[in-house]
Amino acid sequence: MPGGSKKPRKRARQVERLPEKRPKRPKQVEPNVHSMNFQWRVDAIDLEGDWGWRRATIEELFKKIIPKLHQFETITWGELEGGNHHFVGWDQLCRAAQKRLEELGREDISELFSLRMDSRARIWGQRDVSRLNLLWWDPDHQVCPSHMRHT
Repeated sequence: MPGGSKKPRKRARQVERLPEKRPKRPKQVEPNVHSMNFQWRVDAIDLEGDWGWRRATIEELFKKIIPKLHQFETITWGELEGGNHHFVGWDQLCRAAQKRLEELGREDISELFSLRMDSRARIWGQRDVSRLNLLWWDPDHQVCPSHMRHT
């Protein structure tokens, strides 16, 4: 252009951007515990007290308890839970068990899970999704004694 005049620059036209549509994610579904295999842990066991694991003999541990726990690992919670293996509420535990939980600072536990090992012996623990955190060894069914009918 003559005289050195420059043509005014055009401003870039701003386009109003709409929020991008994100693909919808499926809602997260809580895991179905009943379809998960039983697992167990020992990091929260109580070693002392009336049902402390120190009371279990080596023979009980290796011939009875551990083999039975390994057997449970082959089935799902849906197959295990109910009947002989079940939840027991705080109010159904004997007073000594409630007191022991308080001594351990575990009064936040509202229920424990009872695993039947034989006609008398029980393992008690707290379930965390598919894992049972073992707590007590109860060889004489004292934590929540059942009262047989007609006896």
